[in-house]
Amino acid sequence: VEYAPLATMQAQWLREVWEIDFRPRLEEILTRDPSPHRTRRIKRRGGAQWLIGCGAWRAMFAVEGRAVRVTALEPGYPRRFLDDPECGAMPDK
Repeated sequence: VEYAPLATMQAQWLREVWEIDFRPRLEEILTRDPSPHRTRRIKRRGGAQWLIGCGAWRAMFAVEGRAVRVTALEPGYPRRFLDDPECGAMPDK
């Protein structure tokens, strides 16, 4: 599993600013089997991109031969929920 520059920067920001690091779990799942599967929460995002849910976060990735390249990270919740002060019970908000 390798990370594109954008995903590296996003992961570093999450770790430094919010103390959130889901990369170990992400890497464990993608190293084992990056193919689509309901229990691994992997589905096609479009074209050659795939999306995996990992806790409260999502990662976009592409499979290139035997390499898995994480291209970007994003929250698993819509922006309107993250901006709403009434939705305080979300993990990693």
